[in-house]
Formats: sequence, C-alpha cells, structure tokens
Amino acid sequence: MTRAAPARRHGEILTITEILVRTTAISSTPQPLSVRVLGTLIAYDSNNSLALIEYGKARLVVDTALLGPFRHRLRTLLQFIGDVECDWRPPNRVSFDPPNVGVVVRARIVRNVEGLDVRLYEQAMKLRLEFGV
Repeated sequence: MTRAAPARRHGEILTITEILVRTTAISSTPQPLSVRVLGTLIAYDSNNSLALIEYGKARLVVDTALLGPFRHRLRTLLQFIGDVECDWRPPNRVSFDPPNVGVVVRARIVRNVEGLDVRLYEQAMKLRLEFGV
C-alpha cells in the first residue's frame, strides 16, 4: 500500500518584512512555511534562476528554478507562492547583491499582478491581522 504525499499548504499571505521577522521561528519548525508574497521584480539572475523582489523598503530573494522559463520584466509587480528556506547560501556569482543572506523563497507559482490595487490589498492585509485570519 502506498501513502499519499502530504498536501501542500496554500501559502500564508505575508509581506516580505513579516517573512524576515519570522525567520527564527521558521527555521525551528519541521515543516517549511508556505507563503504567498508580493513584490516588484527589481533584479533577475538568469544563470542562477534567482529573482530579487522589493515591497516597501524590504527585499527578498526568490528561487525561480521550479518555474521553468522566467519571462517577467523588471519593475513588474509579481506574487509568488513557495516555501521559505532559512539556511540558504547564495551561489558564488550572482548578478545582484542578495540581501538577508540565509532567507530565500523557493517559488512553485508566480503570477503577474500588475493591475492590483495595492492600497486596497494593504487594507485587506491590515484587516487580516485584526481578525487573526
């Protein structure tokens, strides 16, 4: 009898800052934290399949190797769903300076959210925190 693989989590909606704040808690959990994170693509290293996104003043590295060909343009607003890894080390040569060495999101899904009303999105994020959702 074969066992079914455990179901993947949907991706908790977090900002880049929230991910970075939680890194110590994330690294001590046995199950990787699945996140949904929004950011503007500010750099991409095609040799290493690494994207650098920014939201507000916070920056985060996203590993896009699982996504296949990455054809998104710089300055595009993107949403990634993936797992946070806290013991990541950048490759020797990366075309941008990775912030927060040790933290990376290994993306499973990416979508362009260029038309998103960011102010409304941020209001929804605040309500989510108020109601503990």
